[in-house]
Amino acid sequence: MKDANREKAREEARKRAEDEAKKSPADRKTPPEFGSDKDFQLVQALNQLKGRPVLISKTQVVENKEEKKEN
Repeated sequence: MKDANREKAREEARKRAEDEAKKSPADRKTPPEFGSDKDFQLVQALNQLKGRPVLISKTQVVENKEEKKEN
């Protein structure tokens, strides 16, 4: 039974990989570029080290509010 489930998952992963490979390079998901000026976490860490004001991530605040509503 485990082998059948494993084979099924493996086949699905292979199909996804093939579909992703067929896409043009512009359409593929690009990994995040670490160290760029758009790296929010890095910029805020540098602000902390330099004694500048640090911004709070707005996505985290939204997630926290949704969690509180569920509880």
